[in-house]
Amino acid sequence: MQLTLKLGLHNRVHFLGFRSDIPALIRTSAATVLVSEQEGLPRSVMESMSLETPVIGTNIRGTRDLLTEGCGVLVNVGDVKRLANAIDWLLAHPEEAYLIGKRGHDRMENYDLKHILNLHETLYAEALREQAVALV
Repeated sequence: MQLTLKLGLHNRVHFLGFRSDIPALIRTSAATVLVSEQEGLPRSVMESMSLETPVIGTNIRGTRDLLTEGCGVLVNVGDVKRLANAIDWLLAHPEEAYLIGKRGHDRMENYDLKHILNLHETLYAEALREQAVALV
């Protein structure tokens, strides 16, 4: 908190503490920003996409995999100018931001638990068929 005071950002940065209304906060946000240097498959990005909130993320494994094909905006790690431009662009282009959010939501259907279970069931069924053929 002292850094925000030192930088003169205390009126713009709020430390909210524990919240139980995260989905509502994400839905009311213009965008979610994740500028990590390393991620696996970032849950915060997936949650935002599921809620149709546009995402700006760094061009790293995991985040890049989710935000390709117009499902979000990618910036290079450490590129503060491009990050600021991406935020400005989303705010200035609400129609495009809305479409990014919709595409993100549609992408998340691939990560739905039912879809993942079906993929695993298909994989195991194929493996069992191949094993049965090998035994014959």
